[in-house]
Amino acid sequence: SLLIRQEETIIFALIERAQFRRNAATTELDHPAFRSVLRPSTRTFLDHMLLEHERLHATVRRYTAPDEHAFFPSRLPAPALLTEPQPSVLQPNAINVNDQIRALYESTIIPALCAGGDDGNYGSATLCDIAALQAISKRVHYGKFVAESKFRSQTAEYTALIEARDSSGIMALLTNS
Repeated sequence: SLLIRQEETIIFALIERAQFRRNAATTELDHPAFRSVLRPSTRTFLDHMLLEHERLHATVRRYTAPDEHAFFPSRLPAPALLTEPQPSVLQPNAINVNDQIRALYESTIIPALCAGGDDGNYGSATLCDIAALQAISKRVHYGKFVAESKFRSQTAEYTALIEARDSSGIMALLTNS
C-alpha cells in the first residue's frame, strides 16, 4: 500500500504539472524573466526554487530520513530540530540518482506531458515540477528498501546471482518474474 500511495502521489503531481505548458524558461540559465530574482544568474529558476525549498525542508530534518534524498545535498544547512536517531535498515550507501531523475524528467517527461511553448505560469509550473521531482525521487530511492528486504529474505539466491554477474537473473528475482 505504501508503494501504491507513492505512485498515486507521482501521478497526481504529473496531472497537476500537465495543466501548464513546458515553460522551458524555468530551466534555462540567465533567462531574462528571472534576472531580478537570480543575481548573478548562475542557476536556473527551477534550480533556485528547488534549492530554497530543500534548504527549508532540511532545517526540519526531511533529509535525515533514509528514503529522502535532496537534489542539492551539499548545499543544505544542518537541521534546526534535534536529529532523532534512525534505525539502520539498509546497508550504508551513498546512492543518490537524483541527477539522472532530473535529467530524464526535463528531457523526456515534461516534453511528453506538457504542451509546447510558454504560458508565463513559471512559479506554478515550477512548484509542480518540485512536487513531481521529489515524489519520483522518494519512490525511486525507496526501491533500496525493497531490494534490501528481498536480498535479506533470499540471501543465498541473490549471492549466487551476484557472483555469477547474472543481472537478468537478479532482475527476475527482484521483480518476482
